[in-house]
Amino acid sequence: MPTYRQKLVASKLVENGGNIGKAMISAGYSPATAKTPKKLTQSKGWKILMDRYIPDDLVVETHKDALQAHKIDQYIFPKSYFDKEIKELIENFDFRVIWIKKEKNCKRAYFLAPDHSTRMLAVKEAYKIKDKYPREKVEQKYNEEAENFFAGIRRLLPSENNRLCAK
Repeated sequence: MPTYRQKLVASKLVENGGNIGKAMISAGYSPATAKTPKKLTQSKGWKILMDRYIPDDLVVETHKDALQAHKIDQYIFPKSYFDKEIKELIENFDFRVIWIKKEKNCKRAYFLAPDHSTRMLAVKEAYKIKDKYPREKVEQKYNEEAENFFAGIRRLLPSENNRLCAK
């Protein structure tokens, strides 16, 4: 059964930006104990609390949502490109064009691209709080999808592409 202080730490996590050590201190734990929060996070009471407030099905649902996160990105094309060409090029990489803005010397395409950092942030934090995050350092996979997209565009465009819209 969770103790009163364990419940207090859980309630203070939000106030302390998810920092368990700070939450422990504000709940009355000593700074020395707060330096090793795994004493708390590995206790039976804490695990019961986490299962109550962050159930696995919620983590899984958040994980699913986070895997679909997108961000707005942009790329500059020469003015000579037709909007249809730009749209086809971007959509070949499974990105969705939002808007193509015509500027004085170029066209700037805005599109939705996967937001990998957002996709993993919520999941990583939930795993940490629930003490299910691997102890050893996990190497992040290189984002080949985005790099392939930009490399493909770079091959098609003049090398001075980024200076096209310079004012």
